[in-house]
Amino acid sequence: WFNDAKHYTHLNNWKDIINEKLGILIFETENVDIKEMRGICIFHDETPIILLNGKDEPNGRIFTLFHELTHLLLGESAICGDDIDREMEIFCNSVAGEFLVPKNDLNNGMYSNNLSESSIRELSNIYGVSEHVILRRLLDIQKITKQDYISKTRRFNEYVPLISSKSQGNYLNNMIKYNSKAYYSIVLEAYDSGMINSLDFAKFTNLGQNQIPKLQERLFG
Repeated sequence: WFNDAKHYTHLNNWKDIINEKLGILIFETENVDIKEMRGICIFHDETPIILLNGKDEPNGRIFTLFHELTHLLLGESAICGDDIDREMEIFCNSVAGEFLVPKNDLNNGMYSNNLSESSIRELSNIYGVSEHVILRRLLDIQKITKQDYISKTRRFNEYVPLISSKSQGNYLNNMIKYNSKAYYSIVLEAYDSGMINSLDFAKFTNLGQNQIPKLQERLFG
C-alpha cells in the first residue's frame, strides 16, 4: 500500500531537521496503544518536546509530528487525540496538511481525471503522508466531492496494514528510534565531559557502557 522504507526516510529526515533547526527533542513511545494517543507535545522555552506513538505507521507519525509542532509554535502543550479544543485540533491538522501537501503544489501536479486508488497511493508515497491525508487535501481543494471522500476513505480503511507489536531491528537502533539521536547526543556529550558516569549513562539511555562505542559510531560515524 505504501513504500514503507521511503516513509521511514521521510520521518527520520523530518525529525532530524526539526531538532537541528528548532531544538525540539523528539521521542517515540514503545508500547502505547494507538487509541490512547497519537502524539504529545510539551512546550518549554529552552527544550520543547514532541512524543510520537511508535506503534503508529510512519506516515501517521509524520502528520502527528507537524500537528504537534503547530501546537508548540503557538506556545502550548497538548495531547493529540483528546479533542478538548476541537477547533484548535482542526486548525493544527490544517496547518500540518498544508505544510506537508501544499495546495498549490497539489493543484499543479494533480489531474482531476486521474483519481484512481493507485494514483492516491502514488501521491501518498510522493508526499510521505497517508492516503487519508491526500484525500482530505483533495477535498479541501475541491478535486473530489464529500461523497467521494467518504467512499474512498472507507475503501482505504479496509486495507489498513496492521502494525506489528514486536520490535524490529536490533536493540540499539530501536533505542535510537524511541529516544532520538539528538537525546543520545546530549547524553554522550555529558558522559564524555565527565558530567555523568557510566551508571548515569545506563540509567538515562537503557544502554550498557559497552554500547557507547557502537552508539558513537552510529551517531557520528
